[in-house]
Amino acid sequence: MYSRQEGWYDEPWPIEDIPLTIKQLRAFDLDKAEGTEDLWGVLPELINDMIQFLKSAKGQVFIEYD
Repeated sequence: MYSRQEGWYDEPWPIEDIPLTIKQLRAFDLDKAEGTEDLWGVLPELINDMIQFLKSAKGQVFIEYD
């Protein structure tokens, strides 16, 4: 998993397949996400906001860790 590899956050990385990313976000199951209990109140809205952002994106989208 990328989040467990050192250095994944050193450079911005592109979302290569926006439609696939949207599909994966829609399929996200809170009940199976360990350690997110504190976020359950905001996570559905956050996921929806990310989907809306990706749907409206023009061109390449990058993820950057700050």
